[in-house]
Amino acid sequence: MNPSFFSYLINDVFGDPGLFVEVRWSKRALLFDLGHNDALGPTRLLRAGDIFISHTHMDHFIGFDALLRVALGRGKTLRLYGPPGLIANVQGKLQGYTWNLVDGYPLVIAVQEFHIRTIHSATFLEADGFVRRDAPDSPLVSPEKRHTFRVLDDPMFTVQAVALNHRIPSLAYSLHPLPRLFTAGAVPCEHQ
Repeated sequence: MNPSFFSYLINDVFGDPGLFVEVRWSKRALLFDLGHNDALGPTRLLRAGDIFISHTHMDHFIGFDALLRVALGRGKTLRLYGPPGLIANVQGKLQGYTWNLVDGYPLVIAVQEFHIRTIHSATFLEADGFVRRDAPDSPLVSPEKRHTFRVLDDPMFTVQAVALNHRIPSLAYSLHPLPRLFTAGAVPCEHQ
């Protein structure tokens, strides 16, 4: 079965940017940008584990707080992908709160930012008050045609990005379903 996506804008065309993409039959979703997102409600926000940030102007990132609020204490891992500076911006958001009552809470926030030749990664664990833990840089895999690069390889889809200039580093994303060879329950036929 090929993956099926259902997508819609979170706000109207004049509202904050945000695209919710439901990955059908998998009880998960993707979020592209984190503008004001209260219209999604907690159930939909909790389905989103992979969040793709184009840049962190307020209208593209203010919804981080709402996502964080519903994810606290839920045992989730939130994976954020974005341009240079995203790790510091997430760290700044997290440092804006007091975390003395979250001992043993299981939320993990993993952030990757894509630079010209490298990927910088950091993890923030709720259990230790969201202290930043940097991982070693990894190389950005050789760019594909038209300077695009892969951000996420999933068994059902890939997400690619291209760098833009918005007077700050910014990324534009594209979602590509991967074809499946066999549908669920089908058995390959051997020809003799």
